[in-house]
Amino acid sequence: VAANLVKDISPSADTDPTDPLLAAYRTQVIVASALLEGGAFLNLTMTMITPFVGNLVAVAVLMFLMFLHVPSPSKLQYWLQDRRQELTSI
Repeated sequence: VAANLVKDISPSADTDPTDPLLAAYRTQVIVASALLEGGAFLNLTMTMITPFVGNLVAVAVLMFLMFLHVPSPSKLQYWLQDRRQELTSI
């Protein structure tokens, strides 16, 4: 997904799909989404076991947070610019 987003951004000499920063971004998104998804599934399972409505609320909140982590071209572009700026300032 992130590689396709890089292609959507205006191609330049420093935007290489094999860039290690892109791999780091991809890993960050996958890990964050997996943690949120695990919590959502756990709460969904608990909803089936117990009638506590708070578990459904937790599922809704975690799903919303997962939705916020979906990468977009602008998020990726800003993230890459920030990381490159941090690397050049070191």
